[in-house]
Amino acid sequence: MNVRRFHGLTSFYRRFICHSLAVPMTEVLKGAKFIWTPQAQKCFEELKDKLAHAPVLALLCFEKVFEV
Repeated sequence: MNVRRFHGLTSFYRRFICHSLAVPMTEVLKGAKFIWTPQAQKCFEELKDKLAHAPVLALLCFEKVFEV
């Protein structure tokens, strides 16, 4: 369940993260039996690192015009 949540979070931020990084994790979620592979672990670590750094965590510049 937590893997699906994390995968969903990374899918939400796919504009900032190369979506092909999530392929090993997607493959783990597809099967009927859940088997965590070394490739999925590597994918998880890379995605976690990408989510924790810019531009995903960039702060807004309130001096510029933007829409919400």
